[in-house]
Amino acid sequence: MERVLVVDDDPDMQRMLSDELTSDYGPVWTAGDGEEALALLRSLAPDVILLDLVMPGMDGFAFLERLRRNPRFAHTPVVVVSSEDL
Repeated sequence: MERVLVVDDDPDMQRMLSDELTSDYGPVWTAGDGEEALALLRSLAPDVILLDLVMPGMDGFAFLERLRRNPRFAHTPVVVVSSEDL
């Protein structure tokens, strides 16, 4: 089973992704911003992270920069999921 972390400030998006992924992959954790996600990473090691880039507080860009500086998560796959036009 894959462990998935969804980092998105939209509760509806969190719920939709969690519902879709749980049946196929197993445990799904959610965080509302980058700071919350980093706190979760102290106690879990996801196999993949689904990341929104545009969030209040610590956005996805800052989160990704901090994630990559941590040797434990430097190679964890990250999939960007954003409804924003970039």
